[in-house]
Amino acid sequence: MLAVDEAAANAVLHAYGPDESGVVELTLWTEEGTLWIEVVDHGSWRPPVEKPKTGGRGIPLMHHMAESVLIHFDGRGSRVLLRHRIPAGRAGDA
Repeated sequence: MLAVDEAAANAVLHAYGPDESGVVELTLWTEEGTLWIEVVDHGSWRPPVEKPKTGGRGIPLMHHMAESVLIHFDGRGSRVLLRHRIPAGRAGDA
């Protein structure tokens, strides 16, 4: 949940300028014992600052919390794909 929060927060904070509004899409699905989460925006990618004065921990945190993190950006926006395995016996738990 923390990795998803960071991905969504990054999209909200960084994809669109201060005077822009935009859409952030969140899609979740399971597949063969794996939870997939995709966060998509349609804004402009801003590369991470090497030594930010505040923040700057979101992407490393996502890498620490999720098994796999893929980040893709182009002229259409940014897409973050997170993968997390569901432990055996947990897929049907509420």
